[in-house]
Amino acid sequence: MFNAGVLLAVTVLAIFSDLNVDMDLYALVFGESVLNDAVAIVLVQCVHYSLSHTQTASWFLISIRHYPVVVVVVVVVVIA
Repeated sequence: MFNAGVLLAVTVLAIFSDLNVDMDLYALVFGESVLNDAVAIVLVQCVHYSLSHTQTASWFLISIRHYPVVVVVVVVVVIA
């Protein structure tokens, strides 16, 4: 599966960098991109967990607890 949204965000950030766009705008686009990546990862984890375990009321909370960790990992990977 190919995700064109990732390429779009990277392209926009590269253009912003070349044009010396205001850092606030750059930070907003970067933050939105990181947030989208983290949400997608957590949603995939939620679906995977719900399909591989019995349905309980807490399956969503169990899956969502990784969200802060995923955000930090995505930020570190993108910055590196």
